[in-house]
Amino acid sequence: MKRTTMVWGAVILLLVLVIIILLLTRKSPTFITDAHEGAYPGELTLETCEYKTKAGSEYRTECGTLVVNEDHDDPNSRLVEIPIKVIHSHSESPLEPIFIFGGGPGASNMGHKPQDAWLAEHDVVLVGYRGADGNTVLQCPEIQKVFRSSRNPVNSNAFLDEMGTAAEKCQQNIREQGVDLSQYRLDTVVEDFELARQKLGYEKINLQAESYGTRVTQIYAAMYPESIHRSVMIGVNPPGYFEWDQDVTQQKLEDYNDLCAKTEACQTDNLAESMMNASQNVPDRWFLFPIDMGAVRSISFVFMFNRLQSPAIIDTYLRAENGDYSGFAMMTLMYRLAMPNVFILGDLFAKGGSADCDASRDYRSEFEYDGSTAIGNPISRMIWGSMQDKWQCHLMSEDLRQTHPSSIETLLVNGTLDISTPVQNGRSKLLPTLENGYLVELENQGHVSDVYVVEREATNHLLTTFYRTGEVDDSQYVDAPWEYRMGMSYATMMKLIAFIPPVMIVVLGWLFVNRIKGKKKRKNS
Repeated sequence: MKRTTMVWGAVILLLVLVIIILLLTRKSPTFITDAHEGAYPGELTLETCEYKTKAGSEYRTECGTLVVNEDHDDPNSRLVEIPIKVIHSHSESPLEPIFIFGGGPGASNMGHKPQDAWLAEHDVVLVGYRGADGNTVLQCPEIQKVFRSSRNPVNSNAFLDEMGTAAEKCQQNIREQGVDLSQYRLDTVVEDFELARQKLGYEKINLQAESYGTRVTQIYAAMYPESIHRSVMIGVNPPGYFEWDQDVTQQKLEDYNDLCAKTEACQTDNLAESMMNASQNVPDRWFLFPIDMGAVRSISFVFMFNRLQSPAIIDTYLRAENGDYSGFAMMTLMYRLAMPNVFILGDLFAKGGSADCDASRDYRSEFEYDGSTAIGNPISRMIWGSMQDKWQCHLMSEDLRQTHPSSIETLLVNGTLDISTPVQNGRSKLLPTLENGYLVELENQGHVSDVYVVEREATNHLLTTFYRTGEVDDSQYVDAPWEYRMGMSYATMMKLIAFIPPVMIVVLGWLFVNRIKGKKKRKNS
């Protein structure tokens, strides 16, 4: 029995290693094709498909494609196919439908899983993001290759030089396939959604947006206010904030420090200071595995977005402060595995560049890590430092890059621990421009997924009540405490990856040798 268990353990570990190798070496193709034969602008095709919620409820659903001109002002421009999914409410008299605007840019808008609570009174509509969905997906395998194979330290100038060269080549390759990159802006996304609303026959719609999607809905409200019934923004991103502020991130770490003070397992005199101490004099390797602090800081920033992942990051730094750097090695490996596949990079650069690009700025210098904060600004440096002087930005009109006064009933929802879209940005920059705007701040919650998951029923009640009546009822929230709880630590993961395979090889070798000896002994006897 023990031998069988060890053999299966070895097999599983070998499979894991094979998967890691495949992830490190695979190339993602670009997805740029022509529209189907006979397609014409405004063509909407829908067919019956299936949708079942996590609770098991089934809904009448239609899936299909909307054909739009790449340039909405040019009827002879290239045709773009936008996927659409309409999930119909069980209600015989549904209220205004909910159109979903997911996060990004550089992410599909078709993966959202609407909940029964929303579908009780509303159809829910998913419309693809041009550049990330449909027949034009602006992937950049050239940049993905740099993520996986560059030997330069992550976010070093040499690394960003490689990224910039790859971004320039990607942009050229996309254009050679007939794509007009000037038409992949936030306002052209709005035009797609507005055409979808018209073709589906909805008079007014509700908007439900997350993170980057909140910027799109702000533009929607400016361009087509008469089409919108009510709007909800979760993780609010006002104009000018497709970049992050390292000082704000440091402030959020101080908030986490206050929470750690209440938890014996993660107590430290000063969390941010402990993280900065842990980042000093870090070895280049742990055992045979490299440590790249640029990669570590990048993973730290992204994984601190949500309260579920933040304990593992804190644990890794506290271990490193005490001399155990194995978790840093694991985070470096995670960067190489995960970052190439997190974003659709051409879409990220095109859309982000259309909103906040400023060719006069030296982003590399502005976002260079100076050691004054624990994490710095790694993702801003990676994105904008790669684009600098290499990616041609196509800006929206200046008017659409500003905040707009609005009388639409609008609900802003933000976690107080949110590092990605800090609550103070929405509070100070956007809320004052909303005549009928309301802000709900959720204590001890982070970015979007926390809002949906931590107190799911309270959030469902808040949203559905607002859509139905315009009232803001946050009475069901009970301020769920942050918990310093994780599954397997990154340090433990790295040690398993490092030591179990050779141990298993030795054990299997020992079993094999003993089996041969046993056969010889039986033969001689």
